[in-house]
Amino acid sequence: MGWFDIRPTDKSEKDANTVDIAEQRLDSIINNAGEAIIVTNEKGVIETFNLAAQAMFDYDPAEIIAKNIDTLIPNFLHSSHAFETEVQATSTKIGAPGKFRGIVGLRKNGPSFLMDLTLSEIYLDNEKVFTYILRHIADHPKEELVRISTYLDAILQNLPVGVAILEGPEFRYFKINQTLANLNGLSIEDHIGKAIVEILPHAKEMIVPELINILETGVPVIHREFTIELPSNPGHPVNLIDWQIPILNEEKKKQAVVSIVVDVTQLTEAQAMLVQSAKLASIGEMSAGLAHEINQPLGIIQGRAEIVKELMDSNVEIDKGKVLYNLDRIEKEVSRTSKIIKHLGQFSRQVLLEERKHFDVRWLIEESLILQGDTLRTTSIEVKINVMDEIPPIYCDYVQFIQVLTNLISNAKDALCDSATKEIHINAFFENEKICIDVIDTGCGMTSKLQQKVFDPFFSTKTVGDGTGLGLSISYGIIKKHAGRLTVKSEVGRGTTFSISLPIENKS
Repeated sequence: MGWFDIRPTDKSEKDANTVDIAEQRLDSIINNAGEAIIVTNEKGVIETFNLAAQAMFDYDPAEIIAKNIDTLIPNFLHSSHAFETEVQATSTKIGAPGKFRGIVGLRKNGPSFLMDLTLSEIYLDNEKVFTYILRHIADHPKEELVRISTYLDAILQNLPVGVAILEGPEFRYFKINQTLANLNGLSIEDHIGKAIVEILPHAKEMIVPELINILETGVPVIHREFTIELPSNPGHPVNLIDWQIPILNEEKKKQAVVSIVVDVTQLTEAQAMLVQSAKLASIGEMSAGLAHEINQPLGIIQGRAEIVKELMDSNVEIDKGKVLYNLDRIEKEVSRTSKIIKHLGQFSRQVLLEERKHFDVRWLIEESLILQGDTLRTTSIEVKINVMDEIPPIYCDYVQFIQVLTNLISNAKDALCDSATKEIHINAFFENEKICIDVIDTGCGMTSKLQQKVFDPFFSTKTVGDGTGLGLSISYGIIKKHAGRLTVKSEVGRGTTFSISLPIENKS
């Protein structure tokens, strides 16, 4: 069948020869075209299959002519019965080409590949035929790379997080988006080609060692939290979370790192304010006990001071032993009061940056009881501490960990208000390479429904005004940041156990 709808009115031999010549020329043009051309009838049966199509699909004309186009493009048209409907749906109008990208083609021996397709429909002798002009995407890689690069640049520049690609042993900026450039306080152009230490002086100690390790091991760093000063705001550290991902070249060698950075300074400050409000609320709840805790040693100091004064004012010979004894009692009570005030100050101060060290487990437990000692005594609550011998020290932020224990002990105290047996057991032990601390009360217990909500922010079983509902939520977050777990186990009428589990040492 020819290419054009040639309908001569004169049936002379000359006109017939003209038509034959035209068709032969057209067939030659089609057959020798640089792009694959396939012509089918309206049922999708292949009638023309040029040389480029033969090379593309690895079929000889004798093997494919009279087969359905589904043989070559299986995912574009699914059956000869649906063929005409599908084509009409994908063509804009008769005679107007429809263009499709990323169409999957199937070679004779099985492997698939991607093609660009230009599809058109025309009439020949009142019969509809469809023409496929196909181009292997790999035949024009430069165009594809330009298109892909354009798409990726558009995505990169519009991401709400900072992204940079750092190349070579000096980690020079190859790409950076506007978000990260703004965070650094410089333009995109100011970054390109410069080493990261030229832009961020603190990177030499805080970032570069991590990047070197990533290139050496090929292992990415996921969700690392750190604090650094940026050139955009010197003297004011910002809190960042980053992801560092190595890029391999064709030889599977590490040649660059994709750095993704999120500024969480405002979030960190908001969280710190919540923590601070929870601390102050806890101090408010303990205020009556704290007043008594401080007044008691002050009363002893006052009484002993009066005794010493009387001894000094009397005409009898001064009993040096009595004076020294009373002065010793005064010194002890001053030390006790000072310790309470010191702990109150440490507990209430706002901390944005962590300072982790190793601390003895028993010492941490005893320290956490200092601010609540008198409250526990006046409510007839007995605290029993049991620490396993030779338990390893805990690597933690002292202030934060004391806050966790204080919250758990305070909750245990509140759960005992209506209990006949008022006991809090604090057990510390070493198990499965974990340091474990259980805070157990003999109180009212909780239902399974309440246990599911107990770590939710602002959830509280106390009456309005008696708590913020933040204590356990904040405690859960602190333990998680220490690479540990905080869990609860409770039974109504039989008490509650909060369990802390921590690795011996963590760097999270």
